[in-house]
Amino acid sequence: MTDRSLGIVFLCISVLYIYFASQTELSFISDPFGPKKFPYLIGIILLITSIFMILKPQVQVIWPNSKKTMEIILMIFIFILYAQLLPTLGFIICTFFASTLITWRLGTPFTKSIIFGLSLSLSMYLLFSVVLGLSLARGLFGF
Repeated sequence: MTDRSLGIVFLCISVLYIYFASQTELSFISDPFGPKKFPYLIGIILLITSIFMILKPQVQVIWPNSKKTMEIILMIFIFILYAQLLPTLGFIICTFFASTLITWRLGTPFTKSIIFGLSLSLSMYLLFSVVLGLSLARGLFGF
C-alpha cells in the first residue's frame, strides 16, 4: 500500500510539473532542447515511474532503521547547508566540505574523504570555470 500511495502522490506531482512546464514562455533566442523540452522530459519520466509504482508495487516494503533514517536526515541537512553557504563561502570550499562529509558518512575513512573532497572540488572548479567558462560562486575569498 505504501508504494501505491507514493505513486499516486508522484503522479499528481508529475502532472502538475508538466502543466507548469507548459506555462514556460520561451524567448526568441533559445536552443532546440532548451527550457521547454527538458522539463517535459523530467515530467514524463516521473509520470512513467509513478504509474509503474502504482501498477507494480513491491510485495514487502523495507523501511530503514532509526540509524539509517538519521543518516538520511543528515545528508539532507548537508545539502541544504551547501545551498545556503554556497554564495558566501564559494564553490570550492562548500564543495570540499560537502563531498568530504558525504563520503565520510558513506563509510570512507576520514583521510581518504578529505583527499577525495579536495580533488573533487578542485577538478569540478577547473572543469566548470576554466574548461567550460561558466561562472561559479566565488564567495568571500574570491575562489
